[in-house]
Amino acid sequence: MQGFLLLSEYEVTQGNDRPGWMYCGIACRMLSDLGLHELADINHVALEGTDNEATRESALAYALVAACIVYEGVWTLYLGRPSSIPKSIISIAAARCKSHQKSDSPLLNAWLGLCVPMSEISHILNNQYVGDFDASSSLPNLIAQMQDWYNTLPPELVYVESRLTNLDMAGYGLHTQYCKVQILLRQALARCPNPRKRRYSQISGDSIPGMMSEDSSRAIYQEALRIARLVVTYREVFGVEKIPSIMLDNAVVAATTLIHHFNQVSSSHDVQQRDAVWVRSLIKSLEAVQPHFPITKRMLDALKHISAEGSLVDFFHSPAAGGPAIPAPGLSSGCESYIRGPDSNAVLNKPDAVWASFGVDLAPTTFFWGGLDNIFSDVPPSGDPLLNPPHMTLS
Repeated sequence: MQGFLLLSEYEVTQGNDRPGWMYCGIACRMLSDLGLHELADINHVALEGTDNEATRESALAYALVAACIVYEGVWTLYLGRPSSIPKSIISIAAARCKSHQKSDSPLLNAWLGLCVPMSEISHILNNQYVGDFDASSSLPNLIAQMQDWYNTLPPELVYVESRLTNLDMAGYGLHTQYCKVQILLRQALARCPNPRKRRYSQISGDSIPGMMSEDSSRAIYQEALRIARLVVTYREVFGVEKIPSIMLDNAVVAATTLIHHFNQVSSSHDVQQRDAVWVRSLIKSLEAVQPHFPITKRMLDALKHISAEGSLVDFFHSPAAGGPAIPAPGLSSGCESYIRGPDSNAVLNKPDAVWASFGVDLAPTTFFWGGLDNIFSDVPPSGDPLLNPPHMTLS
């Protein structure tokens, strides 16, 4: 499973979205084949009691189930494709996440808690233009769910702007993803027709796409500013070479929002100057990581295109040499549709460096690009052949 997820990320790095999506799908379908969702079930843990071996196997199964849900959750939001993981499995993982087992990583639980509503959000965003699909009632509930998730984050992952440098290193990617989802949610809500009763003469004017309340516009703008602060702070504190791939697409979403805000006639000179500073910082960050993340060339081209009619276009420089151009993915939602991708050479050589930010307690590289062989070596042999797979090597 870990190998298929690794291959999925590698293909995305090369711009091959379809193979990448299929590799991720294979890993997700293996959840049912191996029965990992049953092992991860909180009811199974209760039945086993204090059996240490069963506890370790259950924790490993949960880590793998959660990894697939999180990974596919990011994919579905990016690619605009339906989830392949049954809701029953997602519900099992969500129930365990809420139980806060000592053997489970708080960071992994935080990611899973974010991705559970994200699966429903992706479904709504993918279907909002299909027939008479009505998302106006679901979106406010999802915004509330996201806020509930945010309010229950563990102390080390709480965003405090005045002490941003004290935020756990792994929390930066988590918060940028949260902000991106909030932006997409509020933009989608603004596109929904106004559901209140109106006179016939009012209907066409009230339901014009793109009309947004001042509160929604302000909230979207603040989320974009927060992403910019997170990306720039992470770059300055930890270095460009350590920027996680999950933050790149989120940086593009923030830059897109800030560019549109900058171009608004109503913006004051001081606000425009502030927007310009943040946009320039985000562009610098994307340009700096281009040798490691070739897909950022397409991201920068997209941002340059929407900046073409304004003074912000001067912020863009000639891209550094970083290999062949990667085809842009053909999917929804504009600039934010570009997927994050690690250095195509470093992925296979240093798999633990790509998603180590999930911090599973069982080992530093429990899932995604980490070595599953390190985990299975800690689990005593089981009589069930499905729970005792052969030793894996990725070299």
